Amino acid sequence: MGDAALLELAEAHGVLRAWHDIAGVRHDTTPATAEALLRAMGVLAARDEAAERLAAHRARPPRLPPAAVVPADTAVTLPAPGLAGRWRLQGEDGSVLTGTVEDGAIALAPLAMGLHRLVLMAAPDHGDCLLVAAPPRAPALATLAGGDRLWGVTGAIHALWSGDKPAQNAPPDDPLGDRSGDRLGDGLGSTPGDG
Repeated sequence: MGDAALLELAEAHGVLRAWHDIAGVRHDTTPATAEALLRAMGVLAARDEAAERLAAHRARPPRLPPAAVVPADTAVTLPAPGLAGRWRLQGEDGSVLTGTVEDGAIALAPLAMGLHRLVLMAAPDHGDCLLVAAPPRAPALATLAGGDRLWGVTGAIHALWSGDKPAQNAPPDDPLGDRSGDRLGDGLGSTPGDG
């Protein structure tokens, strides 16, 4: 049961069994990766604990997941096995929806893109769930810019900073040293910083 328990425990903590990269190639999560992620999350100290931790996880009362990604503007049904009672969903815009868990599921009307909080009203100790309503894919640059041919610059954001201050050769209000704006083209691509 070693690798199977390790992979099931990782999945129970949000690690996908497999994923597809940008080229559509499937990658299966290896037991070594699952173990490393479980250690990083503080779930596992040693590989031989996996079966014991999995049994403890299976024995705990049912809970909502801490977070879930759902498609925006689409009705969805969230599995809620073992859960019952009324639920409350607060939208990012302050709107509130309520309903009842039926047949181990929560049926949600279409949600606007954004972050929403789902709570079981009678059993808040069963967790609350951050629902991320996301579009099916990021919009294409051509759609955003309204043109067929686009150009722009890319750069690493952290390269514009030195320690905790903007780099000395670029004023903080104009990090690329280009006050015209036109020279930046239709888009500015960036990579996340290290901090």
